Amino acid sequence: MYEKIGLCVSGLALILNVVGVAIPYWFYSGSIQGVPGTSINFGLWKSCATMPEIIHGPVISMCKSFDDIEEFSLPSEFKATRALEILAILVTVAAAVVVCLKMFVKKDDNRLLYAASPVPFIAGLLMIIGAVVFVADNKVKKLIDSESNIDVKPHAAFGLCIVSGILSFAAAVLYFLAARTIPGLR
Repeated sequence: MYEKIGLCVSGLALILNVVGVAIPYWFYSGSIQGVPGTSINFGLWKSCATMPEIIHGPVISMCKSFDDIEEFSLPSEFKATRALEILAILVTVAAAVVVCLKMFVKKDDNRLLYAASPVPFIAGLLMIIGAVVFVADNKVKKLIDSESNIDVKPHAAFGLCIVSGILSFAAAVLYFLAARTIPGLR
């Protein structure tokens, strides 16, 4: 029972982390220099800006991949966060595979649950550390804040990665409880 709930929690953590890594909403500002209808946001892979073409004209929204921006050297916190979050995704998948192996193939082998128990905890640490590394000392955020006088704040993707890390901790506890509750294997 606990391993099934843990697998569902791991799946939810995996989905939230993948979405958090993919969307360009790690940082967001609702207005650029106080102009209504404008916004700027960026994530691990690209940045986006929304602005009116003219004051009362149609709204233009454009996104650009960081790899496509000429003369832009990707700061180390982007690279570190990408690596940590992708590693967390791979580790979460590995733990889910081990739990599925126990549930469907080796039903009586409790050692697999003991082996899988710390893996989501490690994945959760990677998720949270990756998010904190990105937000703690972000050079791009500082550049935007200082040069454009725009208040850029952490946004949805940051929150999704933190929540997925917490869910991974819960999955680790559930896997451990599942390993401990199988009769005769304590």
